[in-house]
Amino acid sequence: MGKGKAIMNKEKNAKEVEINQEDENYYMEILNYYKKIKDMILTGDLLNDEHSCEVLIDRIIEDMKKKDVEIFLMSDQRCSKIFELMLSINILSIKKLIDSINFDILDEKGKMLEENDLFKRLKSCISNYIFILNSILKHVEQSIFDLYGSHVTETALESSAILLSFLKQKKIFKQDRSLILKEILEFVKKMGDTLGWVSILTNSTASHVGRTVINITIGKVTMSMDNMETYILENVGKRNQANKQKFSGKNQNKYKTYECSSIHELKELVFSPKTDNSSLSSQLLQSLKEDFEGVIGDTYALPSLILFIRGLNEIKSQNNTELVKLFNIFLTIIITNGQETEEDIISGYENKIIDSEKISRLLSNLTRNWINSNLKSRLLELLLDIIPYEFLVIWINSHTISKEKYDQIFLNDIIDSEYGHYVFLNLLKSNRIKREEFIPILKSLDFSKITSKKEFVDILISLIDNCRRLQSEYKYLTKKLWKSIEINSSEDYQYTFSCLIFQKKKSELIIEEEEDIRSKSDTDSIEKKLKISSQGCLMISSLSKFPIDTIHPLTSGITYFISKHKNVMLKDLLETSFGIRMIETIISSSSNIPQSLKRRWIQSYFGNFLNLTLSGTCNYAIIAMFYASDHLFRKMIVEELLNEEHGGGKDILMNKNFKIFKSLKIESFNKKDDWTNVNEKIDKTRKLFSNIIDEKIDILDNNLEDSSYSNVSNTNKISKKNKNKRSSSTYNNINNNNNDSNDITDDQSMGSILKFIKKSKK
Repeated sequence: MGKGKAIMNKEKNAKEVEINQEDENYYMEILNYYKKIKDMILTGDLLNDEHSCEVLIDRIIEDMKKKDVEIFLMSDQRCSKIFELMLSINILSIKKLIDSINFDILDEKGKMLEENDLFKRLKSCISNYIFILNSILKHVEQSIFDLYGSHVTETALESSAILLSFLKQKKIFKQDRSLILKEILEFVKKMGDTLGWVSILTNSTASHVGRTVINITIGKVTMSMDNMETYILENVGKRNQANKQKFSGKNQNKYKTYECSSIHELKELVFSPKTDNSSLSSQLLQSLKEDFEGVIGDTYALPSLILFIRGLNEIKSQNNTELVKLFNIFLTIIITNGQETEEDIISGYENKIIDSEKISRLLSNLTRNWINSNLKSRLLELLLDIIPYEFLVIWINSHTISKEKYDQIFLNDIIDSEYGHYVFLNLLKSNRIKREEFIPILKSLDFSKITSKKEFVDILISLIDNCRRLQSEYKYLTKKLWKSIEINSSEDYQYTFSCLIFQKKKSELIIEEEEDIRSKSDTDSIEKKLKISSQGCLMISSLSKFPIDTIHPLTSGITYFISKHKNVMLKDLLETSFGIRMIETIISSSSNIPQSLKRRWIQSYFGNFLNLTLSGTCNYAIIAMFYASDHLFRKMIVEELLNEEHGGGKDILMNKNFKIFKSLKIESFNKKDDWTNVNEKIDKTRKLFSNIIDEKIDILDNNLEDSSYSNVSNTNKISKKNKNKRSSSTYNNINNNNNDSNDITDDQSMGSILKFIKKSKK
């Protein structure tokens, strides 16, 4: 009897091993299958073949129906990425099919639409998408708390949002939209009812899913129907690092967000003004009341809170009093540092129950306590972005006007704190400050302190930009700036330009120049000691647009810089995007640099244009100088490029640098009348659209400024041994951007200008 039982157990165990082996073989087959899919996507061939995309999705769905593999697909590192791409590829197929169908003609013929082959394929693709979406979202816990499954879920939610927005254009897809919407609503409801919002937002794996729900509710996603193919190719084979940073509560340049129709039905589950329910707003509010410090001190919960409040601020309107009240309650809890109050502070101030002194005291306490905290300083940034302007005025006055209080903290103290300069810089960049508040800010700041530290120089750049925005206080700012770099008299003016571009004070610059005179060796030359800075270039670019009577020291220093630092002009400035952008700006029509100095600048490059052109590294600078020149200088530039004795000529230019050959219209140079006419047309075109060109230069300068700010903050992180984990866009690709389609000086007939006009209208 015992022997028989042992034999039966042995057979049972063998059978289980066999089953497990079958499962393992099956899953290995899936892994190999998905690896092949990935390779097909990477080649780009698959995305160009609509039928193959559809067949692929059909095949995967067949596999999923045979055996429940969706949890395996989501939880496996390799398969999960392909599972995400299935959604994107399916949406790409849907878009291509919708674009191929003439709905107006087919609708008129009734049943013809249902019988149309393209329409059948389209309905099949939509049906497949809904099946995949259901397969992901029905496993709520695995979809959110799994390391890889959470990213699949994020893609599912974002892709659903853009698909809902896209299908909204045609009434015929009303039922399909309802099915997609039903899946999302059920999933989000379970997030609150079953799992609890706070447990999701405080979890390192799940928090980004919660932030995705907030974003799609207000109509923000990181993918777009128009760039879906690019999105797929960029995300194949690697986990998108944007997930770690893109929902920090602030816009990130690197990880662009796109607008889509907000999902109105989600608002009741996310931004509900009702209490005692499963909505995100209700649970988050309760958590703040019970454990305020715990929430704002949590690495994952705080970005979610910031994003939630920004979203609430966007959707609230004066017509919806309930949402306004909810917004005021959240603001009150933050301003009072988690304390309970009978009435919200905003209404109390408006009704004159609470005076400005109390508001000042509360905001000052927060500032003092939060400016040295990585996380809490972000919350202070949020407050200054969204509090009523009257509150912002109170905050500015409390830190700029002396009130003879022993515990008063001044603006210079805030900037000098560990994270306070980020807070103040964010305020300057928000463009909320009006002239009345800008004046006391300028008066209270210590410019010597700001110019002494690299991480503070971005504050100075933003102050300069605010001067231009407000068209005010040019003289006062420049006077303090010159003094901070030791430009005290007209005899010092010659050093101004060099001091700014090298980020040195006059005394430091003179010492290094004197050392260079004493040392004749190449290794100790001044050009190797002095390095141009992105911040210095940005500062000069912005100052060049100040009224001419306020920047005389700057313009006086250009001649000295040209004569003293020729190697810097020929090398460093032309090897960096910020250097080239500065050249474009100071010689452009928007610059108030005197025309004689612009000519002198361009003239200093004569004799070097050919070598620079053949190197191919500074095309935009050459083109900018060419179009900023008069007819004589243009002729001299082209003649230098065509000088065959020195290695130039038409054939050489066509082979080595076709861009310059076309942009400078060299093909028509020998035909004197044609070349003259072409240049006259170029001048007329550029004059006609000068405002648009100058506006684009400003936009590009602002982008470089953001990158420069990021670069300094990243350097600061290293010096603090990663204490500062503030999310900011990186500066790694700034030199590559120089070769992007940012060429506003390269005149290609009217094409580039018309493209920019179209984008501006959008």
